[in-house]
Amino acid sequence: MDDGNGDVNFNNFCQFCIVCKIKKADNLIRQENTTHPNIPWDQQRHQITTMLKTLLYFSKAPTWRILVLTDTPETFQEVLHMSEAFPSSQRSRLSLEHQPIYITPEHALDRRPCDWAKLFLSELLPQEEAVIFLDTDIVFLGPGEQLYFLLSSLDETQALALSPDPQYLVESNPRRDYAGDVGINTGVMAANLTRLRKLPGGSSGTAITQLGPIYPEPRDTQDVLNFYLKRNPQLLLTVSSRWNFLPSSACLAEAPKCPDCSAMGILVLHGADGSFHRTIDLKVFSRAFTHLSLSVPPHQLLSHIKEELSVIDRSSNVGEVGICGNYSDISQDLLHNLEQLVYGNEKVECPLLADLLLPGEGVSRSSCETLGNLLA
Repeated sequence: MDDGNGDVNFNNFCQFCIVCKIKKADNLIRQENTTHPNIPWDQQRHQITTMLKTLLYFSKAPTWRILVLTDTPETFQEVLHMSEAFPSSQRSRLSLEHQPIYITPEHALDRRPCDWAKLFLSELLPQEEAVIFLDTDIVFLGPGEQLYFLLSSLDETQALALSPDPQYLVESNPRRDYAGDVGINTGVMAANLTRLRKLPGGSSGTAITQLGPIYPEPRDTQDVLNFYLKRNPQLLLTVSSRWNFLPSSACLAEAPKCPDCSAMGILVLHGADGSFHRTIDLKVFSRAFTHLSLSVPPHQLLSHIKEELSVIDRSSNVGEVGICGNYSDISQDLLHNLEQLVYGNEKVECPLLADLLLPGEGVSRSSCETLGNLLA
């Protein structure tokens, strides 16, 4: 419970997503940080299914408590129906709870009214102390329980942990205010609601509203939150891209390097801006996880993805640098956690390091393969 200083018991934290079918937009719903904000409901259903499948696949947690914020009870029932297609042993690990969204009158006519809900979390979720918000167009590539680290990393003044979005650096028409060194992305957001309730009005949304008009006019709540956090940097913890890897931004030349992505593997892959469909490499990962069966053994999934990647003609469409020129082997970073799931701490002989190792000494399989890819 809250100790009066904004510290909370993170054993009680949950994850949540926002799912809406906006009537005024012909059955289209919101999507974060994109020039095409309205996407078909069928596509959103596939995204939610993939997000939940990959969460279960990589996690060892016995249960996951997930709040689904929706515009109508019927939308929540559709989400429940999606999860019923999972094997019963996996479905029983999901505790899906419904939470209706309250949309303030001033935002009801916005082109993405549900988007504003995540700025009023401390009011919408009065019973919660801390939450992790997830966009529905993300794919887990490792254990979702690692997200706990984001909440536990907040210091005594910080309330939000977010990954960088260097797209703000290259936008110039118009130039927008951004938080941190390069801007932040809200696709994965760790929030200490206890601290947000201490803001004027009891939430970030109300505190932002009290600032008055924002110029230039924001495209979405991500722009709004960047504007606010630039003026309140003490509330923000910027974490590395491994927690929310958005290729359209993370692969820019201006993007900060992410040693964590190589050392620990990318945990969450974010498909905003059509990232999953831009390059051949990412299409391989997108197809593999979209069509993932929860009964497929990890070694079989790994073998399938590697086989698909091995036959890609990299001279077609993507050029020699592959999907991300900032990284020597981004595919290895994307596969890191899956390889850990398959091989664990298994040590193998690595001829490439024979002169550096003692007789009989081995290294991890993934380390040897990474070195081989670098020298190829």
